[in-house]
Amino acid sequence: MPGCRISPMETVFRIVSVLAVVVNALFVLLIKSKTPKMMISYRKVLYGSCAIDGLAALSHLLIGIRPIFVKDVLSFDFTGPIPRLIDYMGWLPDGKIGYILFFETVFMNSIVCYCFVPYTYRYFHMIRGTSFTIPKFLLLLLVYLSPAVVVATSLAGLSAQVYEKMTEFTGVAEDVCVRRVPMMDPRFYNEEPYATLAILANQFVHPVVVFPFLLVYFVVRIFRKLNEDVHRTSSAGIRIQKQITMTLTAQSVVPLLLVAIPFFNSCNKFAYGGDKEGAIRITMNSVCLVALVNPIVASLMVQSYRRTIMSTVTLDHLQLDTSLTSTTQPAVSAGMVSPVVAMSVKFFKI
Repeated sequence: MPGCRISPMETVFRIVSVLAVVVNALFVLLIKSKTPKMMISYRKVLYGSCAIDGLAALSHLLIGIRPIFVKDVLSFDFTGPIPRLIDYMGWLPDGKIGYILFFETVFMNSIVCYCFVPYTYRYFHMIRGTSFTIPKFLLLLLVYLSPAVVVATSLAGLSAQVYEKMTEFTGVAEDVCVRRVPMMDPRFYNEEPYATLAILANQFVHPVVVFPFLLVYFVVRIFRKLNEDVHRTSSAGIRIQKQITMTLTAQSVVPLLLVAIPFFNSCNKFAYGGDKEGAIRITMNSVCLVALVNPIVASLMVQSYRRTIMSTVTLDHLQLDTSLTSTTQPAVSAGMVSPVVAMSVKFFKI
């Protein structure tokens, strides 16, 4: 919309989102071409992580939601270009724009839920001897991502349905550049069946509380198995098994570390009072960082990935065909071609 501006913090996280999309795309190419043979069966896990992280970053870049409390009701301001374009064109009048909340919330929730997938996959593959076909892997995703999908669907659907009633209570946004959508809050709007549906939707968050306990169990069993196999496996095999374990550990631990502390801080603010709006914003920003940090950390855990990145970034072993060398090498030497561009050229060549 003409004349609308974004805040410096939103600008920073849009840059983070752009970087996350690029890094995840490059990580996919790295997984495809440089994964060790003993680790190929785990590529599904890495591909799934890249897909969710990349889509979450893309959604945050194009849609963008900013939490705000109005009269103690959680609301979301749309700040991205797509909602502003839709609002400007009048395609989704009134509360129907609330349906767009689904995309932002489902990917943000999925980032957190997916961090329990890698070790579950590792447990069943290593301990139970399960061979994960595509249908089995999709079933595993269904188990862990169902809470994220149900909560996101309910949140978006209810906010769109009760938009008029909740807006009468909270009022519309004073900023003409944003469209504000208040969330369904049974404390202030308790008409059926919306109040019951809101309560039922919240119940789907409870299974997520069980996931960390399953993760601890899987970690203990996996490391016990690794210790038993130390004297029965070759040194090369042990190194690969350690790299697999460290990579999956990064896929599980990084999201939890980045999100857990802000999440518990938000819970504390809601329970005992404080800056709830600021706490939620910090939590959402932490989730956005996961999409960028996750692939970077995972790519450093595998030796073949690490070597490829180092050789590409330093440009010591960058090998291009004659035509590419003649056109790009002078620019690289002059500092006109960045290492990221050189990396992408090399990967696409592979």
